[in-house]
Amino acid sequence: MKSFWKLAVVATAIAAAFVAPAALAAGSSSGGTSMSPTPSDREDPQAAYQAGVAALNAQDYREAVRQFRIAHRAVPDNSIINFALGRAYVGNNQDDQARRALENAVEDAAAPAGAWLELGRLHLRA
Repeated sequence: MKSFWKLAVVATAIAAAFVAPAALAAGSSSGGTSMSPTPSDREDPQAAYQAGVAALNAQDYREAVRQFRIAHRAVPDNSIINFALGRAYVGNNQDDQARRALENAVEDAAAPAGAWLELGRLHLRA
């Protein structure tokens, strides 16, 4: 049974690593929120998201949190960004923040399956 969960986590991470950046680059997001930065944005949310994914893959959770928070400020209702931010918070042992981010992610009908998985794992640990 443990191997099933490991496989599910790996599959979700792979999907998030390849599908999410492509979706963000295409400008799609949940809740009809555009990924187009406004003129007042100083940092590119797409670049921050990609840097966050790279930091998450390198297990640099502090940097991943920092980068995903930049992306989150630009697109707070995006389920993919909330999921990624939640994963980074989990890795950084910030369970309360992770729970909030993951709960925001699963509010979207098209939430990544991994968001439900991570939220369930957090509830089991509590």
